[in-house]
Amino acid sequence: MSKIITLHYFISKIEHSAFHEIKGRLYNEYESINYYGDRVRSFKCLEDFNCHISKDQEHYESVRFKIDFGKDSCTGHWADNLKDFKADFAKKVFADWEPCTRKEYESLRKELFEIYQQKMFLDIDTIKTIQDYTVKILTR
Repeated sequence: MSKIITLHYFISKIEHSAFHEIKGRLYNEYESINYYGDRVRSFKCLEDFNCHISKDQEHYESVRFKIDFGKDSCTGHWADNLKDFKADFAKKVFADWEPCTRKEYESLRKELFEIYQQKMFLDIDTIKTIQDYTVKILTR
């Protein structure tokens, strides 16, 4: 008999005066048997992305896009029931995680990747190659 596997989508958006930090995680929930022989819920992270973009690209250019994914990933979550799993994301220890729909998750992921593709590599022609200031060494 086949069992339904539930997918859980989470996003985190941290706004700062200087940057955007946006993260997403996708977990699947499935039934497993623990070490003691009890039926428990398990949660496997299928995808984890993180995008950091500075707001002022003219004066401070910083862009990062990182993604880890895999249908057969072995990264799991410690919870063995849905209540503990959701409560851990509600703690907001590492980020302000919010549950979202698949449509919201995929839309955000697509939009961030498009932004990243526009700034994928550093424009080497914009790097200063002449130092136009002097550094003074202070002595006592």
